[in-house]
Amino acid sequence: MHEAASSTRTLRIDLTAAPYFCDPSGREDCTAAIRRAFDDALRADREQILATNAYLRSPGAKPLSFEAQPERHVLAPHVPLPRVLYFPKGTYLVSDTLGYSFTDMLNSSRDHYARMIHIEGECRSETILRLADNAPGFDSPHGKPVLQILRGLKTAIAMQNTVENLTLDTGRGNPGAIGIDFFCNNTGTLREVTVRSGDGAGLAGIAIRKWNSSCALMQRIRVEGFQVGLQFPHHRLYSVIEDIEVEGQSGAGIHVHDHNLSIHRLRSRNRVPALCVTGSAAHVVAVDIVAEGGDPATAAVEIRAGVAFLRDLRSDGYGRALDHIAGFPVAGPGLSEWCSHPACTLFPDQDARSLRLPVEDPPPRPQGDLADLSTLAGDGKHDDTDALEAALQSGAPRLCFPPGNYLLTRPLRIPAHVEQIDFGFSSLSAGEPLKTLADQGVFLVGDGERPLHIERLFTNVDFEGPHRLLEQDGVRTLVLRDLQTQNNPLYHNTVPGSKIFIENCACTCQDHEDLIPFAFSGQRVWARQLNPERARTQVLNDGGDLWVLGFKTENPSTAFHTRNGGRTEILGGIFNQLRQYHPDGHHSPTLLNDNSSVSVSASTTDWRFERSFTGPSHVMVREIRGGEHMDLVWEVLPLRMNNLAVIPLYTGRRP
Repeated sequence: MHEAASSTRTLRIDLTAAPYFCDPSGREDCTAAIRRAFDDALRADREQILATNAYLRSPGAKPLSFEAQPERHVLAPHVPLPRVLYFPKGTYLVSDTLGYSFTDMLNSSRDHYARMIHIEGECRSETILRLADNAPGFDSPHGKPVLQILRGLKTAIAMQNTVENLTLDTGRGNPGAIGIDFFCNNTGTLREVTVRSGDGAGLAGIAIRKWNSSCALMQRIRVEGFQVGLQFPHHRLYSVIEDIEVEGQSGAGIHVHDHNLSIHRLRSRNRVPALCVTGSAAHVVAVDIVAEGGDPATAAVEIRAGVAFLRDLRSDGYGRALDHIAGFPVAGPGLSEWCSHPACTLFPDQDARSLRLPVEDPPPRPQGDLADLSTLAGDGKHDDTDALEAALQSGAPRLCFPPGNYLLTRPLRIPAHVEQIDFGFSSLSAGEPLKTLADQGVFLVGDGERPLHIERLFTNVDFEGPHRLLEQDGVRTLVLRDLQTQNNPLYHNTVPGSKIFIENCACTCQDHEDLIPFAFSGQRVWARQLNPERARTQVLNDGGDLWVLGFKTENPSTAFHTRNGGRTEILGGIFNQLRQYHPDGHHSPTLLNDNSSVSVSASTTDWRFERSFTGPSHVMVREIRGGEHMDLVWEVLPLRMNNLAVIPLYTGRRP
């Protein structure tokens, strides 16, 4: 039985139920009903935005707290109550682009509040959104999406958009179709999704075509047909893809133009190249590629421009493993490690190859009884601390929150028997006692035999303070998925030895720049799409292993600090910064390797244009060995967009 749409605290909105009554038989057109559901899911957020904008324009209005600094104008004061557009098993016929209709959900920068758009199917193979054959407008050579997340041209506030667990079929006779035009900022996911063309035609299965998309994590995706399976045609900002299957494309399995992209585990069955990179601003890191069924006249991978780092490529049927713009193809069926530009080392006798840290996948989600959370108020006004503590101590292994804003006033310890805390895209508020809890965790994690999964949370300014979301003082495997704290650090541990898996997590330490968003001491960490921002040190690896598949940091700072013999491997991502200059000549290196081992391939980006720079050379990497240090500076690195540096590959190993 599916949840009804009438409850004010329903997370899943069943689109086959009232008031939408979408037909799952595939016979009746569901376009209008789905569009209405999009608008209904965003309506409360829109009303808040319009009221806030009206207040700010009123005579004599005082700035709201979230307007206190220039950066804060991008956010409305409260997180909207989450709504998931839920499609039960069936086929849903559509004839036009699906998305919201509002054009006035704007902030003072004219950015769209296209955030927390959640689309979920009951079963990937049996939940199908199908475009009608020969649908009007889907023959456009410029492309027309079936599912579109962002209506506007750009935004920086499209947090936590998700599409999961369904199939999208673009039908037949729609040569201009784009299956999913995705967009997000800071956190957002496409998971367990198949996009297919009924006749092989169409421009792209999945594309990110709008300016300023950042931090999209796409996992377990399959695309069948189209000119291009996945398309990334814009220079801002970056994306991460993992466990991707592409088959039957006529142009390329994946096409990257000027974008920053991290790829892990790509499987392509095509005559055309599995990966094609164009545009001088492109930066691509691709690890573990299998390209099958190739044309002997072409290469498995084509790097026509930009910067690329490839590792562990295997091909079958292609004439060459790689074609490069410089005219030096890589012959044979594969390659072990290749970089388009010379690798950088700073001390003599260094191995210039990447670290190749071992990679693990997170353990599966647990199964079991759900705790009764009906006693939680979830209104952001009544204290939920005691009720939540009772739920934690109830003995149930899984806590799944109904949507709401949960007010907490003291830290809570998560017992060893709890295996999952699913916040359901809800938010937290910090009561006054908690707001003064400096440099401590709100949720405390100790020991436990089974992994603990914590997922689907978005906290805004109501949770602001010097406290961190999680503190770990025991040895327990931890899975952190789809978490974003807007004004707090996220994780710190005091006891070494745990495994930590991070997928699609972000945090901003605005107003608390002395705190570290992610601090790992003696841990083994695998992070897929990591986005720490606005702290003096963004990520600390103190004596552990840290593997990063894609990241974004923001503002001049030390993005990654590795010390005490730690090992850090970074496979793609961006430092969102220009060169920094301080009048006293002092600034922090972007990467600090302190008697440790680090390898990184990453890029920089920024929305401002640096017309001139008269300060000292900006240090992108500082490596310390004993009492000596050597610097890799911005000015010697290859550029993208004429003024932004790229680190093709830096490696520094401790003696």
